[in-house]
Amino acid sequence: MSAFSVFASLPEDQFLCSICLDIFTDPVTTPCGHNFCRTCLSQHWDDNELCHCPRCNKRFPSRPDFCTNTIISEISVQVKRRKLEVMEDEGKPWRVMCDICTHKSQEKMQAIVGKLQEEITELQRKDTQLQELSQNQDSLRMLQSLQTISDQTDCSQIRVYSDLCVQTVRRAVSHIMDVFGAELRTLTNIELSRLRQYKELVTFDPSTAGGNLVVSDFGKRLKHPKIIYSSSSDDTERFHLPMILGTKGFSSGRHYWEVQVGMRNIWDVGVAAETADRSGRAALKKENGFFAIGKRGFDYQVHGTPYKVLHLCPRPRNLGVYLDYEEGRVSFYDVGEKQHIHSFLGVEFTGKLFPYFYLYRCKQDDGSLPL
Repeated sequence: MSAFSVFASLPEDQFLCSICLDIFTDPVTTPCGHNFCRTCLSQHWDDNELCHCPRCNKRFPSRPDFCTNTIISEISVQVKRRKLEVMEDEGKPWRVMCDICTHKSQEKMQAIVGKLQEEITELQRKDTQLQELSQNQDSLRMLQSLQTISDQTDCSQIRVYSDLCVQTVRRAVSHIMDVFGAELRTLTNIELSRLRQYKELVTFDPSTAGGNLVVSDFGKRLKHPKIIYSSSSDDTERFHLPMILGTKGFSSGRHYWEVQVGMRNIWDVGVAAETADRSGRAALKKENGFFAIGKRGFDYQVHGTPYKVLHLCPRPRNLGVYLDYEEGRVSFYDVGEKQHIHSFLGVEFTGKLFPYFYLYRCKQDDGSLPL
């Protein structure tokens, strides 16, 4: 017997819409976790000024979107089919039900349903977490919390006794993950819109340019020459390698700027301390005053010891950099895809911090980096 056939053996009143008092038709789930027929719920909200759950009377500030509950929908179809079979059998007196067999099947069925109900309850708990997080004003912490919820959603732990149930629950989890992804993009877009109020006019500082980097377009474009020369070791302001700082430094406040990295193969973008080593002998890590991400060929990474690999798809072409000096935070965003990439958090900054860039020319690159 399939799991859905077992579910269909449940008492009919477990699959009744509390509005029309009939078996669910195209069931949908409200944000508070209750199920109704789509038509019944829509009509109920059309007839009332306030949107609230007909079951628990929870009010919603606006009319929420809802989607079909595929699990309840498929079980409801089985319940309706069973009901028709029972009605046909009522006219056949030789059909006699065995109470003992029915009771044993009921016990087995209840055990299966109980397991599935635990999984559904867990999914609803995570959905409730999402609703609570959506009211949090700190979008960054919201994104990190959503990522934690996402990481904890492991489909392999959903153990039910029917392959059909496993597939159905996995489809439900996949749908929730898609919703999480869309919510993450929406939240990042909101975060970027908020950060743009701190947007700075960043230009390259030619006096710090190493490796014969050329600054043009009024300080907004960086060019790497075909022939590379090492910078003079006597110039303490200038980097030895093809690195450069922004003209303006920051010792307080919040600041945001964007860099067009395009399809270039070798670059770094981030923040560097005024006291960061410029000889090229120090590793690019936060302990040495560098807070940056970069690309080497096809690989993206967070600079540090050890460095952290970033799996970015599609490849970002326009990066946003956000610095909050007092909070000790440097964050990176893919502006085109509206995605948060990485954040350095809880850093105790001292002294001035400057926008930092590294650019190396490959054969397939045009060797330029615009702001």
